[in-house]
Amino acid sequence: MVSYSSSQIDPWDRVPIILNRIKAPIFPARTCDVTSYGAIRSGSNDVEAPSNVVDMNAKAFEDAINDCNILGGGTVYVPSGTFITSAITLKSNISLHISAEAVVRFTKEISRYPTVFTRWEGIELMNYSPLIYAFEVENIAITGNLGPNNDGIDPESCTDVWITGVLFNSGDDDIAIKSGRNADGRRINVPSQNFVIQNCTMLDGHGGITLGR
Repeated sequence: MVSYSSSQIDPWDRVPIILNRIKAPIFPARTCDVTSYGAIRSGSNDVEAPSNVVDMNAKAFEDAINDCNILGGGTVYVPSGTFITSAITLKSNISLHISAEAVVRFTKEISRYPTVFTRWEGIELMNYSPLIYAFEVENIAITGNLGPNNDGIDPESCTDVWITGVLFNSGDDDIAIKSGRNADGRRINVPSQNFVIQNCTMLDGHGGITLGR
């Protein structure tokens, strides 16, 4: 058992303080359905799709996100069905919602993923995009069903993070909290801190919650 002196705060006592700082994002009442932008369904058991279908779905997600962003924000909605795409790049004021009857899967064809500024095992570099990517944006949300075959969520150099009500069924770590590595991490010098993880279910994965690369 861990004990705390009178001058120390039990980390569990900090949970309501952290949650009080976290405000749920608010989005305009606007919906952009990806099928209205040309998204094509695959079979429910399909794990890959022809290149032209992947490209059309990627374009549909991109166009729906761009339109919604330009109009001031809202929800990019994925209706029932299985949609196989490449990387999805979020913009400010966008909620990506995958409905209960929908599944979004991602192609294994590496050539379909653009090169973006990101981190790989804690080092900043230009590399293939993550499945869902956002950089220098604000007020975003992701809800619903996804089918990744790698890490579930990799928050890096983040403060006041609340992860709740997520069902993880990933092929690697479910939640991997990171903040850079070695000299590059010390150069950036932005920690990950104040995480609250609640009511999540981990069906599979190398680690439920891991720290570092």
